Amino acid sequence: MNVDLFTIVSKFLPLAFLVFALSAPLGAEAHEGHRAVPHFAPEIQEASGGTGHLADVPVLGFNELFVMPVGPYGLEVTDVVKALAGKRVQMRGYMALEGNPVADRFVLLPMPAALGGQEESLVDDIPPGTVFVRMPSNDSRLLPFLPGLLRVSGTFEMGSVEELDGRVSAFRIVLDPSLADAFSRATPLVRSTQHQE
Repeated sequence: MNVDLFTIVSKFLPLAFLVFALSAPLGAEAHEGHRAVPHFAPEIQEASGGTGHLADVPVLGFNELFVMPVGPYGLEVTDVVKALAGKRVQMRGYMALEGNPVADRFVLLPMPAALGGQEESLVDDIPPGTVFVRMPSNDSRLLPFLPGLLRVSGTFEMGSVEELDGRVSAFRIVLDPSLADAFSRATPLVRSTQHQE
């Protein structure tokens, strides 16, 4: 029997990505002991107010979005997620590099990734645990792409919503106003981890 390698990879790669994304730790603790240095745009770090400003804000991890392992009824959101709906949370993740960025929002992922343009929005393999980060109401600014680990805080929303580009979001964070303004003004900060003589 001939085995088509492409068929095997196309069937199992999305599942492997999902399992990895939901089980991988995030935040500074995920990078401890590694040479990669998480970095923030200066304005975002300042607007977040350091650890004190967010000390009382629950930290929601990507690995807390769905019950694991997946049961016979498919993906189920956790009780933690249900309890945090409508409340202020903070998350850490990576801004997706989008072919055609959409004004007033960006996509937060557990690992760096690039998404296709609008014509590919219905077929690209973004994990179910993707979080769409939105600007507050009536703010339609196009946000700059910021590489590296980012911290966001705002009101957490859940429930299926079709986005302007055709993607369907299950989880969303509406940015705190001060942080939304910082994101719109931010410029990427690139920090090298290479040893300098």
